[in-house]
Amino acid sequence: MEELHVTSPEVGPSSLERALLILEACANQGAATSVSAITRATGIPKSSVHRLCWILTRLGALTATKGGFTIGVRVLALGGSNPWLRFLRTETAPVLHTLAATTGLVGNLAILAGTEVVIVDEVFTSERGVPKEVGRRLPLHASAIGKALLMGRSRAEVDRILGAAELDAVTTSTILDRDELWAQLESAAERGFVVSEGEWRPGRFGVAAPVVSNGHTVASVGLIGLIATSSPDGVGDIIRSAALDISARLAG
Repeated sequence: MEELHVTSPEVGPSSLERALLILEACANQGAATSVSAITRATGIPKSSVHRLCWILTRLGALTATKGGFTIGVRVLALGGSNPWLRFLRTETAPVLHTLAATTGLVGNLAILAGTEVVIVDEVFTSERGVPKEVGRRLPLHASAIGKALLMGRSRAEVDRILGAAELDAVTTSTILDRDELWAQLESAAERGFVVSEGEWRPGRFGVAAPVVSNGHTVASVGLIGLIATSSPDGVGDIIRSAALDISARLAG
């Protein structure tokens, strides 16, 4: 008997998918996000954004403010309930606090999420002008903490993670050539840390290193500062030692 193949009709994103896109847009903004800004970021019709934002607010997933919507405590609570992420953040917290206190820079912890990097924890000290980034997704190729997640991997694996699309020019300093990016990753792997200056945001630098567990890169730890007031010189050895410390804590 001949098999019957049924092809589902192409449809737009479901309400659930739209809600997730809205939550990600608010998380990426790092501040109160207006309905218009969410519409531009997601491509969802403004009327649908308005309706879904208020549904998410009623559910506690968003919080309504004068300036727009922010991520709600219910989402933060759900994110914190992941056992592995909770373990990672617990083991990393003392190291992040020491890093920030020692250098005066902002300490970040990140994990890989598809073709992007997600900031899952951060510690602030004296550095001014660096916004809060927890929950934000950053491009892997344009941030030190993203590149650290690619260090030590094969060229084929890096290309698979980045995908086939051209690399986006986030700033005029962003590396867009894959061969140049690969050369940077190889050099970084040899010294144990990677430096990025002005690639994600003009005027900012990042220094990061991979965190390894059972022979695999599971996270990255980094420091962020302002080029005008700080320098990445000498930070590399500090962040490499911190990454090794976290890796040992995870193994212990």
